[in-house]
Amino acid sequence: MKEKVDYIIVGGGIAGCTLAYHLLEMNQSVIMYDKLNNQSASRVAAGLYNPITGRKMVKTWKADLLFPYLKKFYQEVEGRTNQKFLIEKEIYRPFHSVEEQNEWMSRSGDENFIPYIDTIHQKSLNQNYRDPHGGISLANAGYLNVALYLSSIRAYLKDNGVKIVEDNFEVQKLKASGSSVEYNKVEASKIIFCDGAMSLNNQFFSWLPYKLVKGELLEIESDLSEYNRIINRGVFVIPKSKNRFRVGATYENYDLTLAPTEKGKSEIEAK
Repeated sequence: MKEKVDYIIVGGGIAGCTLAYHLLEMNQSVIMYDKLNNQSASRVAAGLYNPITGRKMVKTWKADLLFPYLKKFYQEVEGRTNQKFLIEKEIYRPFHSVEEQNEWMSRSGDENFIPYIDTIHQKSLNQNYRDPHGGISLANAGYLNVALYLSSIRAYLKDNGVKIVEDNFEVQKLKASGSSVEYNKVEASKIIFCDGAMSLNNQFFSWLPYKLVKGELLEIESDLSEYNRIINRGVFVIPKSKNRFRVGATYENYDLTLAPTEKGKSEIEAK
């Protein structure tokens, strides 16, 4: 006997679980294939959401569309799971020059940036920061406790009828026709791959021109307990609990092993 569903989702990270939640809200039946991997991108991500990004400090792509919905969505899931995983917190980005300070002073009156600017600081905010030109405190920012979000939403999905198969998806066993797909006696109208780096081994997506990148984070302990904001410029420092911080991250194109490295640790410590 075949099991029939509307959708097969491959991958149960942030993308897969969030998609499954939305499909469930649309009364669609879902089966998800996801073998738990504690080293997957979703499970080790710092989870920052930041409206102003990059070396040139530009507005995040589609920020005006995504950021209002981001807050609404995660708070909705928090209410349904009785958990707290969206941490709203100021992000402070030091200026590199007086020119950059002046540029942001002029932007502070621009309606396109007003929702994301909390305060423009024209002098150093803290003697322990390297910010002689001041910096910008960003609103609509913070981080997602990704591990807690994933465990909470997976439990919610299971409780509400989403079948989660904790096994590898063997794409070579997938049979696709014009109107449906079939995999291990499961027939679905559609299949959606949310499997991140694993797509490189997928015959349907292996042609895509992208490379994997390895990132490393460092957990540190410090007596600077007055730091209650995220600092982010070339390196981020996220307060996690009293005297404990998460710092990162590295971007390594060649060493793609899953183990942490002394090189990564040294790079983060230097920053």
